[in-house]
Amino acid sequence: MTERYDFSRAVTDGKYNYIRYFMPHRPRGRDSRYSYQVQANWRAYEAAYEAGNTNEIQSQFYQPKPLEQFFDTEADPWQVDNLVEQPASKARVRSLSKELDRWILETQDVGLIPELDWAIPSASSMMPLPYFLSGERWVEDGK
Repeated sequence: MTERYDFSRAVTDGKYNYIRYFMPHRPRGRDSRYSYQVQANWRAYEAAYEAGNTNEIQSQFYQPKPLEQFFDTEADPWQVDNLVEQPASKARVRSLSKELDRWILETQDVGLIPELDWAIPSASSMMPLPYFLSGERWVEDGK
């Protein structure tokens, strides 16, 4: 879709949405120069941001993300107010975070493993994908 890699995962219980960003240093807006070259609205949006003419919510598109976000989707359907730091949210955030961890393990999500490390196992690979997915202990002994 674009020229750069990003990685995030989310889970919901129907009312709350928990999002974890594994690359929070990347802005939300995925810069593919093609879109800026062919669509005048993208260029106008970028120019407005650079001139300081966007509000806090609009500016988020170009800014790094937090590590986590937590939204009450009933009270905030547009998911604008991040409640992750609110004391009243801590237990629910912890619960959904654990559920996300469980889901990542259950589905054997390999999103954090660079594709070349599992698509083409080599001496530089930490672990070939079949071993990762099997749960077997992998000991590299020069092979």
